[in-house]
Parts: sequence; structure tokens; C-alpha cells
Amino acid sequence: MEGRDLFHSKLETGVSRESSFGNLKMDVRNQSIKNIQTGVSEKLSKSEYQILWILVRAQGNIITETEFSDFLYEDLPDSMDLPLSDTVKVFMNKVRRKLERVMGTEIQISTEHGMGYRLQLESGKEEA
Repeated sequence: MEGRDLFHSKLETGVSRESSFGNLKMDVRNQSIKNIQTGVSEKLSKSEYQILWILVRAQGNIITETEFSDFLYEDLPDSMDLPLSDTVKVFMNKVRRKLERVMGTEIQISTEHGMGYRLQLESGKEEA
């Protein structure tokens, strides 16, 4: 099964109602994220939640902008991919800001130039 299809099928079927990465907990019912250590939480838009969910499910592996675009906008023709690249960047910035409000610097989205994005724990911390 292709990567985006796997992500999409899990989101649609609700196989994973909650996902976590370190002290970050995601709740699909509320489309929210929570720091399980501090209790700080925040609601995300559908697209923001999907982007972060993909990163959490990837467990530190790199996800490309094309993979995000394909997942978020799979029904659009391929000719629309270039403008969507900027859309992914805009959503990624929004997710980063919300993630920082909830997690501080404990978990960050890093940009792997020329490759994509990955979710990572602050150096020196172990993934729970």
C-alpha cells in the first residue's frame, strides 16, 4: 500500500484514535494536541491536524512536500501540485507555531532541505 493511502486509510477508519510522540498526544476526535506532561493543549484545523498526524505516524522519518500535497489534496489533478507546495509550507508554519505553544522546544518539525520535513525530539531526549 502506498504511503499516503496507508495514512489516509488509518485516518478514515479511525484505527488510531490517539497517537503520541514523546510527551505529545494527539486526539483525532477533538483534532487537538496536548502536552501530557504539562497539560497544555490546543485545537488544530483539519489540515493542520492531518499534517502533524502524518509526521507523528512517520516516527522521525522524512515526509516530502509532494507526499503531504498528495495526501491533503489527492482529488486534484497533478497540474495543481506547484501551488499546493506553497500551501503545505503555510500549513507547516501554522503547525509549527501551535506545536511550539504546546510543547515548547521539546518536539520540533525540522526542514530537511531538498528532502522534506521530519518530527524530532529535542536532542538528548528519548522518544516515549
